[in-house]
Amino acid sequence: MNQKEGLGTTHAQPFAKRTKHKKSKVFKTVMLVNLFLILLIVAIGLLTPAFYIHEITVTGTARLTPAKVIDASGLDVGKNIFTFRTSTVEENISHLSFVKEAKVQRQFPDKVAVIITERKPIAQVLCGESLNIVVDELGKILDTTSESAKYGVPVIEGLFVEQFEVGQETTTSEKEDFEKLLTLSKELSENNIIDQIAKISLEKSEIYLTFQNGVTCDIGNGKNASYKIRFLKEVVQKIPKGKTGTIEFIDEYKAVFKENE
Repeated sequence: MNQKEGLGTTHAQPFAKRTKHKKSKVFKTVMLVNLFLILLIVAIGLLTPAFYIHEITVTGTARLTPAKVIDASGLDVGKNIFTFRTSTVEENISHLSFVKEAKVQRQFPDKVAVIITERKPIAQVLCGESLNIVVDELGKILDTTSESAKYGVPVIEGLFVEQFEVGQETTTSEKEDFEKLLTLSKELSENNIIDQIAKISLEKSEIYLTFQNGVTCDIGNGKNASYKIRFLKEVVQKIPKGKTGTIEFIDEYKAVFKENE
């Protein structure tokens, strides 16, 4: 009995090894075929003119031109659509100061779409006698200009800027006051009256607004700015055309216009 069992075991082992070897050989063959097909597809993709970029579209721009975005991207018409990383192109574009976010999409077989979300100018800080530093709501510097009307946002006066560089955040020792002024500018923008404000002045922690028509308003220290701007907007809409004067807050929630005599 023991000899028979031994003989049976001896015959079973070579069969199992042969089966395992056969499966391994089939697996390797399949892998080689798949690898060959992948390499063939890649070669076709890289060498076929159908996958060369014929068009690059840019959407979402207002301040930037499509040409400037494409130039910063590193993309070129005629380049193979498979030979770049979208993340790298997005990073290249994000170096433009006005770019808040960039998305790059391949549109097979031969198009690339670039979708831009721009930063919005919210104010410009007067630096020196005539240079204005254009900033967004976070204080990032988007541009510098000597033309105060170029961006349609108010000029902030009375703030000392220590150093500045386009694409970087504004550096000032009066950080708390600067944040108040940015918040105020954002509220003016959201209430659609920012284009009516020519100047925001900071004097001893008091904030003064000067409208394009010459009307002035003491907004206080910046607290409750959201509520005050809403009431301010209502009063401004009722000021007769050509009239100048001041807007005064009787309390936190009521503003009145007093015409100059």
